[in-house]
Amino acid sequence: MTEKPSSPLRLKKAHLLAGFIAVGLMALAAGVHIPRTARANDPARNAAEPAPFTGVWTGAYQYPEGSGQRPVSFTVWVVQRGEKLTGEIQEANSFGEQGDPWLHATLEGRLDKESRGLTFTKTYDGTGGVSHDVLYKGRVSDDSTKVEDGSWKILGNWEGTFTLKKKQQLEPKDKGSLERCVGVWKGEYRYPEGVDTKPVSFTLIMVPQGDRLVGEIKEPNTFGREGAPWLHATVEGRFAPETRTLSFIKTYDGTGQADHDVRYQGRVSSDGTKVEDGTWKIDDFSGTFSLTKESGDR
Repeated sequence: MTEKPSSPLRLKKAHLLAGFIAVGLMALAAGVHIPRTARANDPARNAAEPAPFTGVWTGAYQYPEGSGQRPVSFTVWVVQRGEKLTGEIQEANSFGEQGDPWLHATLEGRLDKESRGLTFTKTYDGTGGVSHDVLYKGRVSDDSTKVEDGSWKILGNWEGTFTLKKKQQLEPKDKGSLERCVGVWKGEYRYPEGVDTKPVSFTLIMVPQGDRLVGEIKEPNTFGREGAPWLHATVEGRFAPETRTLSFIKTYDGTGQADHDVRYQGRVSSDGTKVEDGTWKIDDFSGTFSLTKESGDR
């Protein structure tokens, strides 16, 4: 069969295609990098996306006018994964049972990337006999340093306002290596052989603060004051990228009348998903521990 002559439109498309190929070959020959378009589920894009809400935030919530209640200060350690927020809140014990200096709550919420609207539920964990939910909402400022128009509400009860500011920090010298330690970790510490005590599980939230790592640990009460459901501790540490060594001091915050320090050290795996060869020490008393990062932070 005889082939039909090409139309002007087909010839034009063929010339354009040939031109694109020629430009691409010239760019490759010259060593020019041609960036590819990242798709929504592209791992390279996701890894590069900033998580502006991750960090340490300090704030205060205010009661309604006429309540006679003073504002209550609180600290939040929070990790952002996509639009999801996970964190721990520590505040002065202003209305719980006496005996614990702090009240503690978990934070689960969402940050809308388009509107920058913030919503989260604060769930008191039973410390001080307090275990209800509080709904929070506001808007994160364009520079991601504060929450504006913040309000809170207890369903069927009352409502008020709150303020929240990100704790200022210096830019870390090696941000990339520090990021592998940031996230929500599940762990277990074990006592030395001969001590008839079961391993203790715990949750660690770790965020960057300049060249340091800070965070909060929550664990079941296995040795504190009777009646306290949990023990809580703050964390401050460092990561050495050359040896992949993570070291931190865990300081119990007085909840359950536990207020001592424990020194932890271990080696972060090459893929950043777990801590191996972990040891903890209190003076001459020591044991081992392990950590595994939650899948959403890998």
